[in-house]
Amino acid sequence: MNADIIKKRNFFLLWQGSLVSFIGSQLHLIASLAWLKSHPEYTSAIPLYLIAASLPIALMGLFGGALVDRSSSRNVVIFGDLISGVLAVLLGALFIFSDLFAKQWLLMALILITIGIGVCQSLHKPATLKLIKLTVAKDELCDGHAWYEFSNRISAPIGHAIGGFFITIVSFGALYLANGLSFIASAWSESKISRSLEQDDKANEQKKLSLKDVFSGIGKILNNSQYSGIKSIVLLVFMLNIFVAPIPALMPFLAVDILGMEINWIGYLFFILGLGLFVGVLISSKIYNKKMLGFCIEDLQIFIMCSAFLLLYSASNWVGVGFGLFLVGLISSSLSIHLTTRLQEMIPVDATGVVMGFIVSMAYICTPLALLGVAIALKLVTPQALTLFFLFSACCLGVYIIIKTVTNRTDWIGGSENAKN
Repeated sequence: MNADIIKKRNFFLLWQGSLVSFIGSQLHLIASLAWLKSHPEYTSAIPLYLIAASLPIALMGLFGGALVDRSSSRNVVIFGDLISGVLAVLLGALFIFSDLFAKQWLLMALILITIGIGVCQSLHKPATLKLIKLTVAKDELCDGHAWYEFSNRISAPIGHAIGGFFITIVSFGALYLANGLSFIASAWSESKISRSLEQDDKANEQKKLSLKDVFSGIGKILNNSQYSGIKSIVLLVFMLNIFVAPIPALMPFLAVDILGMEINWIGYLFFILGLGLFVGVLISSKIYNKKMLGFCIEDLQIFIMCSAFLLLYSASNWVGVGFGLFLVGLISSSLSIHLTTRLQEMIPVDATGVVMGFIVSMAYICTPLALLGVAIALKLVTPQALTLFFLFSACCLGVYIIIKTVTNRTDWIGGSENAKN
């Protein structure tokens, strides 16, 4: 990643705000899971809480993206974080004075406020992606997305460590309160972003999509030859999420069935996967738009991903399993950044929100669909659960070849004339 991009004031304000709020969100997650687990009667509500956290983004991301194109992205991220902060502070106050309320009311407040924050974030995510495009030059887009993804990845271990330490010292309400303050601090940082960023975009106001035309607007973008390549990228994003999302569900089988280890080894395997994700973020901008042996970088990334799935299928020791997981993490994070960057390069500024909102929604919808598919498959193939990795490899390669075959060469992401040798 290029460190010079952080020196750009507007991008730095956006990035540091995102980092702070990401860390706060991890505190919210730790507090919620710990509180639910500490009350045995509410343990079964953990899936409901996780659904409440992700479903609003899956359902609202598409419409949130269209709304971003109708308004100021700067204002959307500011007010999105402010409202999220107020909701989180309210939740913190309820839990600090929890003795005054019945536990079922606290559970209801937790679910409803988590949904409210999710709705705010369904607007915030596409607005942030649009602001990244406005705060950096076109040839710096990949670095911009890499730094944004870096703040997301690094916030998890930091937030988990802080939350894990303080959960035994302070109350659950204090962690929720800290999350609220992190959102407010993020909004303050974003409020310092220059208003002039979007002045040039005002001329396109009459061209912006209305909420009624969201789906037709997306269709026009996808089918417009002026934006060649978008269809193949959207299909690749869908494919990537479908095949990567189920990996956590298969961790117990890797730890117990392949390695013959105790169940706590799941944590070590997650660490290795996370390490791969982190390294993928670091190298993404260095390998972007490269070609090797006549193949574009996306060709090689898919080939390595399929090879990693085969390695997980055939591995018999922790070295093979660890290396396979590391490769899956590395390729999935770097490829995700590359695809997002290519989309940003192709679509016009006034349609950035709706297209990126569509991508965000699709990513969140893919996860439950993929997990449902794996749950059904495990019923059919258990105890040969690891056969799924072989199927992942074959299907991933097959779908990729189909996508590349049915799209025109000029529509293919690797066919751009600006690819570097």
